Amino acid sequence: MRKPLLLSLLALGILTVGWIPPEVGAASPARSEISRQRSSALLADPLDLTAQQRTCLQVNLKGASTTLQPWLAGWQSARQTLRVAIQASTATAASIHAAAARSAAVEADLAVERQKIFAQIAPVLTPEQRQQLSAWRDRRDDLAAAAISRLGAGPDQ
Repeated sequence: MRKPLLLSLLALGILTVGWIPPEVGAASPARSEISRQRSSALLADPLDLTAQQRTCLQVNLKGASTTLQPWLAGWQSARQTLRVAIQASTATAASIHAAAARSAAVEADLAVERQKIFAQIAPVLTPEQRQQLSAWRDRRDDLAAAAISRLGAGPDQ
């Protein structure tokens, strides 16, 4: 069973960074605890959250996890359907476009839900913490841009 803190921190990560890890939950209690600690350290330690902020975020994000769960399940299903469409032996451009459109529609709906939840939790953070999150997002964007750039440069670069 997923821990509320793990889901809360995952939701905060999704809302602030827009990234969803491949494994949302863990199979065993020991692995859940390790995942929770890593997630907590990843988000809370760099932000230097106070105990009151942590509690407030947990309360706000507890409801968010139940809101996001069906959206994330739908998003995962749509992405799996898209992958199957791409790898199908009978794949056509039209079938891939249709599967990609369904995936994009689910992702758009999920983005709206993420914004609603972020609007609820953003006031809990100080301006400095929001700036740190913004810098974190910028670094992730820069890393992604650099990786894409390396792909175009070829294997010798």
